[in-house]
Amino acid sequence: MLRGPRSCWAWFISSSAFLFLTYCPFLVLMGHIAIRAVASGDLAVLKIMGVYALAASLVGIVAFPMSPLWSLLVLSLLLIAVGNAWLK
Repeated sequence: MLRGPRSCWAWFISSSAFLFLTYCPFLVLMGHIAIRAVASGDLAVLKIMGVYALAASLVGIVAFPMSPLWSLLVLSLLLIAVGNAWLK
């Protein structure tokens, strides 16, 4: 096993690339669906998206605590709040 700062940096780069490749297409798709749901006034879709994103972010945060999935957690809570009409 490699040790030292270079091995930590290599691990960070490889895990960041993995998270980027899995996280970004999902987030872009959610953005497109959210824009269409808001345009049509369908708040139930936003709530469902928020629940799915919440589940995905919690699993991801447990697996990779130092990942950018914390931002998905915030986004999912925001979608749930808008879907329940707590925020307008």
